[in-house]
Amino acid sequence: MLELKNISKKYGRVTALKSINITVGSGIYALLGPNGSGKSTLMNIIAGILPPSGGEILYNGKSVRSLGAAYRETVGYMPQYPGMYPSFTARDFLLYMSELKGLPRGNEGAVDRILRRVELDDCADRRISALSGGMKQRLSLAQAVLGSPGIIILDEPTAGLDPRQRIAVRNFIAETASDRTVLWATHIVSDIEGIAREAVILKQGEVMDIAAPEALIQKMNGKVWGVHVEHAAAESFRKKYRICSTVPESDGLMLRLLSDTPPCGGAVPLAPTLEDHYLYIFGDVI
Repeated sequence: MLELKNISKKYGRVTALKSINITVGSGIYALLGPNGSGKSTLMNIIAGILPPSGGEILYNGKSVRSLGAAYRETVGYMPQYPGMYPSFTARDFLLYMSELKGLPRGNEGAVDRILRRVELDDCADRRISALSGGMKQRLSLAQAVLGSPGIIILDEPTAGLDPRQRIAVRNFIAETASDRTVLWATHIVSDIEGIAREAVILKQGEVMDIAAPEALIQKMNGKVWGVHVEHAAAESFRKKYRICSTVPESDGLMLRLLSDTPPCGGAVPLAPTLEDHYLYIFGDVI
């Protein structure tokens, strides 16, 4: 179990995190928020890369400060912008990371299995400099899960992947999380809607909400509406309401919008999604 107690982080006069209190067990826990919300800062603190300005983190009831290297050995971390040696091949990079993690030598079999699982086995001997952005993203994920760490920290793991790769990576992460803690920071809400045990909503360094995705969705009942409008009337709705989507129709537009009350007489209540909750907190999509 991982417990964050009153974690804060300041850079001079700027407060990046304010009194973060989170407790997580096994399974996937999503950190949702736009750029600048504090997701990456929180991830770096949990990974032991950044010290907090205040508060403490407990792992299985013990302070991570007192655990030191023993805690860091339990963490696998995939940063948002991973640094890799461009002259290494994909296989050599994972073997190198095995050495850094102190894993037993002769780990080639485990490395090849992970390469297959992230669909990089066909380019295992290709230099990293020749890999696409999506391939590098999957290679970074592979090094994070190498050695089966008890805590896996993923910062935007599906960024830059095509839809098929996103699904494959999402399924891989879900399987990996069955007996360990996975912290998944993202702004792609649909990636975690069906698999996260809980979602933590971060806004400007503060926790706005923590709940299972289903519970967050239920909070939006009666706040999501479908409204058919003429083209000329659409702008007035955009100025007044948060618009989730706009669908053109033969005689106008169908707007999906957020409102605590019916926006007009012909509004139809719609089934909410987790993305609706996200937009309700963070505002319009332009």
